[in-house]
Amino acid sequence: MVWIQGLIVKPYVKMSRMMDKRRHKRVPLAASATIRYNSEGSSEPIQAMTADISLSGIGIYSDKPIREGTGLSIEITFFSTEDVTMTVSLQGESVYAREMGGEMGGMYFVGIEFDEEINPIQQPSLHHHLQKILSWS
Repeated sequence: MVWIQGLIVKPYVKMSRMMDKRRHKRVPLAASATIRYNSEGSSEPIQAMTADISLSGIGIYSDKPIREGTGLSIEITFFSTEDVTMTVSLQGESVYAREMGGEMGGMYFVGIEFDEEINPIQQPSLHHHLQKILSWS
């Protein structure tokens, strides 16, 4: 379940197809994200909420559509396991984008694959946070 604008929702994902393609286990991540298009003349940043994350990608909820195959810059702000606010920046490409139905009409679930896997050298705080969460399961 995910909290968005006063609603608790279930992620809208075709799980069987997505799970077959994933290289790493995804874990829930409650965080805010700012998405920017990598192209010239791009529009305003898109504010989003994260759903889950792995070493190779992230799922977000957005009120704006993001086309599959779009290059993106993602800035994620989260509370670390030490209760410290952390912000990390990553590059990726949208590989899955669907409008949600029902009560969530007008919202979009977007799967983003990172250009490079999260690693302890380039994103030490996020890598440590993910490893700690993965050790709990």
